[in-house]
Order: sequence, then structure tokens, then C-alpha cells
Amino acid sequence: SRVSRSRASTSPDGREILVWNGEHYILGNALGLAPGAMHTYLFQDEFNPHPRQADNYPVAAKRLPRYLRQLEFDGYPYDFVPVHISGAMTDNCPPSEAIIRFVHEWNARHGDSIRLEMGSASEFCRQVRAHAAPIPRYRGDRPDWWSDGLAGSPDETRMAREAMRSLRW
Repeated sequence: SRVSRSRASTSPDGREILVWNGEHYILGNALGLAPGAMHTYLFQDEFNPHPRQADNYPVAAKRLPRYLRQLEFDGYPYDFVPVHISGAMTDNCPPSEAIIRFVHEWNARHGDSIRLEMGSASEFCRQVRAHAAPIPRYRGDRPDWWSDGLAGSPDETRMAREAMRSLRW
């Protein structure tokens, strides 16, 4: 399912840890929310923007509402969604003032129906916890999020897991 899921796990000392399994970490760039830092490989649609394209509004005006309609269709339970965004099309990139200018422009045009807000992970977690949708709770160990993915490091992961098994034996 494309729907993001939240879950509360517990730490070894019993405290809860909110874990959110969501979309790609630069979804906002794919949606067209970052002037001069767009990409398209997450979407197959009528757009093929150049990554440095400054006029991102036409892309965002189509992709963002489509994305939100799809979440609603999929049964997404929240009236907010985290959309990670980067100031450039690289990992660990710098922020961009162009993004906040775009947010202001978008909200002036569409803020009554789709409102964009910049926020922190802590603010997002507070919203998830305050929402009426129940959060499933799980106990047990969880691997780190990066170890098993498309960009994971299979050799290093294999060696680390072998070491963990050997340590238990």
C-alpha cells in the first residue's frame, strides 16, 4: 500500500518510540514544491521537468492535488501529511529560501484548500499523537531503516547481522 503508516514501538526501558514509514525523503521535490530542485522519477505523468527548472508552479499545481487525492482514495487517516523536501537534488543538501517563498505563494493561492507549512519532525509527531486515528503498538527489535533497502549496503549488513548472531551464540 502507498499509504504511510505510523506505529508506536517501545524502547528496551519501556518508553514508546513513534516510527513513521512514509514516502521518499524528497517527495516534495518530485511534487514540484522546490524551485530549481525538481525531479520526476517518482512520477510518470505529463511532466518531465529539468532539475534546475525555476518555474515549478505548473508541476506542483497538478502533482500535489493528485497526490493528496490518491492518499484520500487509499484511506489515509490524517488531514495532514509529511512531505520531505530538499533545497537541491542531492543527498544532505542545503536549505533553500526559494522553498519558503514558494510556500507563501502557494498559500496565497490555495491556502483555503491545500495549506503548506514548514515544520519539524517533533511537530509532526505531536500531530500524529494528537490525532484520533489509533496508532498500532509493537514490541521487539527493529532494524535501522537504511539497512534493508534499495540503497542499503548488503555486504556490511550481512557482516553486521552475522556478528549479531555470533554474539548471541
